[in-house]
This record gives sequence, C-alpha cells and structure tokens, in this order.
Amino acid sequence: MNNFDQIKTKATLDKIPSMTQDGLFYCEHLILSQEITSILEIGTGYGIWSISMAQLNKDIHITSLELLEKRAKIAQSNIQSMSLQDQITLENVDALSYTPSKHYDFIFIDGPKSQNKALFLKYLPFLNPNGYILVDNIDFHGETKTERSDQSRDLKQMVRKINDFKTWILNESDLNVIDLEIGDGLLLISRKY
Repeated sequence: MNNFDQIKTKATLDKIPSMTQDGLFYCEHLILSQEITSILEIGTGYGIWSISMAQLNKDIHITSLELLEKRAKIAQSNIQSMSLQDQITLENVDALSYTPSKHYDFIFIDGPKSQNKALFLKYLPFLNPNGYILVDNIDFHGETKTERSDQSRDLKQMVRKINDFKTWILNESDLNVIDLEIGDGLLLISRKY
C-alpha cells in the first residue's frame, strides 16, 4: 500500500468524507482537458482531493481552505508526506471570512453544504473569465431527491438549503450550469459570454 492509499484509508476510518472515485476522475479529466493550473478548494478534509489534482501536473497550484484545525493539521501532514507543499497551500480559515489575493481557473466548493449559495456568491468574483466552479454533494447521499418522514430536523433544513441553492443557480440566466449525476451529484458552473 502506497502513502496515498494509506491517507485514503485513514480518512475512511475516521469517517472524513471525500469525493467518490468517479467524481475524482471527472475532475482530473476537466482539469487536464481545460489546462487548469490555478485552483481554490473550499473544504480540505484530509487533502485527498487536492493531492489527487496536484499530482496531475507540477504546474497546478491549489489554495485549499479548511475551517477545522484538526483536519487542517492532518491534511498539511498528508500534503508534506506526498511532497506537494510547493503546489498546495493550506489555509486553516473560515472560507466565508477569507479573501483571496488572486483569481482562479477553477473553484471547488466542498465545504458546509448549507453555505453553498453564500460560498458561491463570495467566490464567483475570484473566478477567471473562462473558469469553472464545481459544487460537490448536490444530491447529498440521495437525501435531496426525496423527502422522508424519518429525516431529522437538521437534515431536513440542510436538504432544503441544498435544494434552494440548486433551484436558484439553475435559474441564473447569466450562468451555464450543468447538473451532473456523477458521484454524489455535481454542479458545473461557468459564465456565459
């Protein structure tokens, strides 16, 4: 088992969510086909997504934001163990209070699902003109597709916020939005020109 497999196994054991394999494959294809080199990731977890993307090309540079200090420390250790600290900059901050110092070709939103709209609105101005925003977990383990009586109050509120964001973004006339049934549901967003 290589070091990256050990990182993924540890994340699974610790119940740290990470993108599905088909979702990772889609991101890798998009990043390579569009020659994306500057990425902002919102929600680092243990660093699996950013490590996967950084390994594609040494010219890829990722700024990754993680609110939880414990996760940020583990992710930083994982990034260093993969010798990717020159490509991945980890910031232990609240994404809603962080202000980037540059624009990005690709913004990956995988933070708190109830904050999708706020995160999207905050970071859209930092997207390069021909860039992409990708929002993960838009189906939230199938919970957003059906309302069930056994859903907890908190889960119902989160599902409502995810669905409200999805409805809102799909109706924004100045954006191209593609609803992808990949992994746990992805929304690929770009500007219309």
